[in-house]
Amino acid sequence: MSNLKLKKMKARILILAMALMGSSLVFAQQPVSHETKTDCEKKVLKKVERTMRLLNVKDILDEGQKSAVIVTCYINENNEVEVARIDGSNDELKEAVVETFEDHPVICKMGKDDNYFTFRIAFEHRPA
Repeated sequence: MSNLKLKKMKARILILAMALMGSSLVFAQQPVSHETKTDCEKKVLKKVERTMRLLNVKDILDEGQKSAVIVTCYINENNEVEVARIDGSNDELKEAVVETFEDHPVICKMGKDDNYFTFRIAFEHRPA
């Protein structure tokens, strides 16, 4: 009888150890990202970053000042990125961003019409 109790105890310990190992494996997995960016979106963001470097913030921001805008864009029927909405605290900077998009259009040939995406652009006037 004591041998039977020992086997039951070993079985319970084994089951408990397996349950603990299984639960730790579940928590160790990488979380699944539901927000996957398309190839077009990645290319557009790189092009937008390059285009925004053309913007001279020295006339808009004071030395050492930082500001950011949140831009919502879509790809129009001409495959150009067009600003749908822009949010930020500096109105002059928002206007300059829109003008930069108009003067230097960003093209994405792989995009679909009505494909909206949002990104944040940070600006800083660094002392020379």
